[in-house]
Amino acid sequence: MNNLFAPGSGYIVTNIVLELFCAAVTFVLALHLSLSWNRHTRNNRLFAAILLLHTLMLLCDAMAWFTAMDSMPSRGMNLLSRVVNFSEFSISFVNLILMAEYIVSSFSQKRAIPRRIVHIVAVVCLSCIALLVVSQWNGIVYRVDEYNRYLAGPLYDAVLITGTAIMFFIGLSVIYYFRSISRGDAMGFVSYLVFLLLSSLLQLVYPDLMVAYATVTLSLLIIYVNVHVQQDRRLREREIELKDKEIELADARIAAMISQIQPHFLYNALSVVGDLCAHDPKEARNAIVEFSRYLRANLSGMTQKKLIPFEEELGHVDTYLALEARRFDDRLKVEYRIGPRNFFLPPLTVQPIVENAVRHGVTVRAQGGTVVVATEEGADVWRVRVSDDGVGFDPTGPGRDERPHVGIENARFRIENLCDGRLEIESAPGRGTTVVIEIPKHAVPDA
Repeated sequence: MNNLFAPGSGYIVTNIVLELFCAAVTFVLALHLSLSWNRHTRNNRLFAAILLLHTLMLLCDAMAWFTAMDSMPSRGMNLLSRVVNFSEFSISFVNLILMAEYIVSSFSQKRAIPRRIVHIVAVVCLSCIALLVVSQWNGIVYRVDEYNRYLAGPLYDAVLITGTAIMFFIGLSVIYYFRSISRGDAMGFVSYLVFLLLSSLLQLVYPDLMVAYATVTLSLLIIYVNVHVQQDRRLREREIELKDKEIELADARIAAMISQIQPHFLYNALSVVGDLCAHDPKEARNAIVEFSRYLRANLSGMTQKKLIPFEEELGHVDTYLALEARRFDDRLKVEYRIGPRNFFLPPLTVQPIVENAVRHGVTVRAQGGTVVVATEEGADVWRVRVSDDGVGFDPTGPGRDERPHVGIENARFRIENLCDGRLEIESAPGRGTTVVIEIPKHAVPDA
């Protein structure tokens, strides 16, 4: 048998340090991959397992070099040498199986890859591991003598060539299915196989030149950068796309709600004018003139989805209440308790609340009632309070017509999504209703 592990070689300390360094690198990569919450996919678990096994293999090889430095017969050291050498050799074949599975699984995301590739690799690798087990008694592949020397057996080269052939087989599979994955991903796999092939060939020619595991570490690092770092980038891009779609969806919903409110408001105003035409044509004419001026000045503001000055929203409210006051006469009383005015809020948020108070609150009562619109300043918010002494309702139940309170919910949605504000309702049947809108002071229209 040939002595492949000559004690006292000047390369021993260098090899130990190099392999410990490579073990630290691969362990950090495996730890980072395992702890990343957004990477718990089957492929990433496979690659993390490959990294951890490679780390263990490097530690076993470093320990094998260390035991070779002690040439004095020692039963304990000899047993340790046997264990770490067998573990190192066996783990390398297990990792080839996992790498084949990892490559097939990665390729299969874009194209169906036959699993017989993994089956072939597994059968050959397990056969080699079986030979390694048998070799512990007959030294057919290698043996460790009483001086902890690693000695090659008659099938050593055959097993090493078999490992190289497996890598070559996997390499042919990568080349054949090269178009199934991106160029960056494929380059990571190709680098792994190329480095393994080169290092294995060097190992056959120069048995004492232990560079195989260092080159494997480098190729695993390349795979990590090319595959998993790119995967993170794609994931971040996907998250940005989803956020953009959510914003677009919210904008579309806001636009739909505003488009529902605009004709509703116009219809109500025209209904008031229509009622006046029946019993007070002169007042109807005045209402039409007033309403046309309002439309000419404010219709453009009704189409906005951005924040508008409170004064502009108050104009909507004032015009609506003036028109309704012509219709209901003394049954509708309005009080303004306006404090601060210099703030912004989403368009058509106060007017629908006032409309609710008029149509579903005070005018439902035979004697009518009073609607109060007030503003006040809080520590970090502006408050708009709309209250009435009407019939009230149950905020948790459906409206009077057995439908949800659409106007209130639409206003709440716009307030929450356009300025991060909130809308609260206090009401009970027979006790009136108070709606409070809170607008954060930092809410300002976009430039």
